[in-house]
Amino acid sequence: MNLIGKLILGLVCTLPCWTAAQSNAESVQEKKYTDAELRTAEKDLERRIEEQGRLTRIRKTFISPSTNTFGYAAYYKDVARKVEEYGMQHFPVLNEKKLYGKLIVYLPISKDGRIFEEDGGLRIEKSSGLAELDAAAIAIVRGAAPYPPIPPKMRTPGADDVWIIITSFNFINGAEKRLDNPALQ
Repeated sequence: MNLIGKLILGLVCTLPCWTAAQSNAESVQEKKYTDAELRTAEKDLERRIEEQGRLTRIRKTFISPSTNTFGYAAYYKDVARKVEEYGMQHFPVLNEKKLYGKLIVYLPISKDGRIFEEDGGLRIEKSSGLAELDAAAIAIVRGAAPYPPIPPKMRTPGADDVWIIITSFNFINGAEKRLDNPALQ
């Protein structure tokens, strides 16, 4: 049994448990836990500690079309180009009619280029007002993944880098030939 398990065993096995009928401090009784209950509690606590520790090691870098630092701007353009190419092939349609509108997407990318699904993950920051168009935009972003890995020289030592791209999608008439993305013009 590891250290956390021993701590849990030591604490849980000696915790006083109050019954509803007991009203004074002298009527305390100890509850006995089964080995299975203790193992389950230990695994749950270990999972929560590991998850919390990992989430605190995440370093978020926000990137938008207005980012002009070379490495970040170049990465943004690579991602935008990949999304645009996929989007041109999968322009949003409902009942054989093209969908038009503008929305803002929040796209977190992990250091290996995958969409970072934790902490809220990929989402619409500002809706187009059309649920179908919002869903199609998410499908386009997912379909274009994976994205290029974060360049090793731009990673933070000892942290899990997540680059968050916040950008607008403007689906306009004629955009099936070219999505309206200022970063690509």
